[in-house]
Order: sequence, then structure tokens, then C-alpha cells
Amino acid sequence: MSTETYRNAPITEAALDVRVRLAKETSVDVLETIKDEKYPILHQRPVNIEFKIVPGANGAEALPKSEVSNTPLGFSYMSEDRKQVFQIRTDGFTHNRLAPYIDWNSFSQEAKRLWTRYIEVAQPETIEILGLNYLNQIFVPHKIEFERYFRTYIQVAPDLPQTVNTYNLSYQLSWPNQDRVMAFVGQGLGPPIKEGFATMVLNIQAFKQLDKAAKEVEGDEIWETFNLLRAVKNSVFEACITDLVREEIR
Repeated sequence: MSTETYRNAPITEAALDVRVRLAKETSVDVLETIKDEKYPILHQRPVNIEFKIVPGANGAEALPKSEVSNTPLGFSYMSEDRKQVFQIRTDGFTHNRLAPYIDWNSFSQEAKRLWTRYIEVAQPETIEILGLNYLNQIFVPHKIEFERYFRTYIQVAPDLPQTVNTYNLSYQLSWPNQDRVMAFVGQGLGPPIKEGFATMVLNIQAFKQLDKAAKEVEGDEIWETFNLLRAVKNSVFEACITDLVREEIR
């Protein structure tokens, strides 16, 4: 399927993600030493939240109780213009680009530079998953059918009221002729932004389960895979939208 570059691409956020497994002795304290001068703002401290139900302390008749634990995962830094994010975690690395999205070359090259910073210190043992996640925001005029904008949609039974308050649709696909490559598509209503229009969020993810020892990953294998995933993501986007959307974002 052919794709094109759109002047007014509706991308609100792009994320390039590498999930890894680190050596057991690699702690969050070690990851704290990873810095980059272009990302001076500490944005978040990602944590893993676990909920556990444990038996009561006074025998079988005692009521069970819940326990909540927060395990620090790492650090998230923002650029000075707050348009880019550098995530450093014990389970992986992520580079986020917020709107305006420039182009794939600048986005992927910056991710590659930051990934080098990450692996110099983190030294992952296994590369588990490579993934891209793109959020698109498309405005649909009120009282216009979703099928005029999207080729996959929820059709409300005609005998029901047609004013939709919530809308969530998602599915995952195995990509043909590509080993362990999958695509996820999510569509949902976002908060109202533009008067007279519904905000439709189109979430497209393309990912590959690599599950490969880091020392066995050859040369530019990771970035060649990301180029493939980008092509998958673009194909999914084109398959999801109609010509009406194309005309609006050209």
C-alpha cells in the first residue's frame, strides 16, 4: 500500500520504545547516572504499582487485606521546549515526540542517539520488544457519520439514539509475512477541543517481539526493524482513514 507525507499530519504524540531485560544487579540508582544536556527537566519518576491480596493474620476466618507496593522503575526527562521526552527505566527505554511532529528521520535519529546513552550505562542483557506508538487526533463534525472518516467503525443499531457519548474500538493484528510483527489499532472519543467537532483519537501501534540476547543483535538490526515497523504503522494509518481525511490533512 502506497503512503504519502501529509503537510498537516494529525500526529499528537509519537513514541519509540525498546523493552529490555537488565542484569539483576542493575538498579535504579545506576540508571540515575544517565543524563543528557538536551533534557534538563525531570518530568516523572515511573513506578510499577502492584496490588496484592493477602490472608488475614488471625486464621481462616479473618478477612483478607490488600497490599499496595510501588517499585521505582527509573526517570523521565523533558527537553527545554517540552516537546521531547527521554525515558530511562529498568524495563526499557522510550523516546517521545509531542506535537508538532517533524518527520521520521529527525525523530528516529534522536531516538538512536538517546538509545546509545541508555545502553552505555544500562547494558541490557536481552532486547525483548521493539515498538512504535502513534497517537493521531482527527476532528469529525457533529452529526456526520464516522464512516465518512474511518473505514473501521462502530455502527450503532439504527433503532437506537445516535448521539454517542463514549466510543472505544480496538483490535490487534498479526502482520503477514513478518515473523512476530503485530499491529494494534485503537479508536476512541477524546475530550472536546474544537467547537462543533468530535475529537476522534486514532492510536496505532506496531511492534515486534525480538526476545534476543543484546550481544546477538547485529549492527543496525534494531533500526532496520524500526524502519519496518514505521512502514507497518503507515500502512495501518492509510487503511484506517478515508479520502475525506486525506484531503483535510494534505
